[in-house]
Amino acid sequence: MKRITDNKFILLSALFCAGLFALLWGTGMVLFPHAFSPLNLLLLFLGAFLAILVAVFLFRQRFNRHLYRLAYADLLTGIANANYFEEEGTRRRRAAAPHGLCVVSTDISHFSTINDSYGRQMGDDIIL
Repeated sequence: MKRITDNKFILLSALFCAGLFALLWGTGMVLFPHAFSPLNLLLLFLGAFLAILVAVFLFRQRFNRHLYRLAYADLLTGIANANYFEEEGTRRRRAAAPHGLCVVSTDISHFSTINDSYGRQMGDDIIL
């Protein structure tokens, strides 16, 4: 289930529409549709342009977060993967150069045997 904060675009669009309607109501364009003056049209097009910019920004931000998760997180567990470890390890090694750095690694030997014997779903359940 998605949280309402995951849909920032929908919230901003609703706020924009409410603000645009209030603007149009205040200028009389809602009550008197023949009142399309050049200023009102300019405000309408400016509002539409800003809404498109906000939508593009939000979609791009969401897409970049998705790409980051694909590149630096394991799809099954959601924890950091080898790519993240390599970049973060390099950064921390440089930062801790005078003091040194200790890295501990672990591995499950022959884990593929579990996947082969009991199926991939059982292996995923064991990891999680």
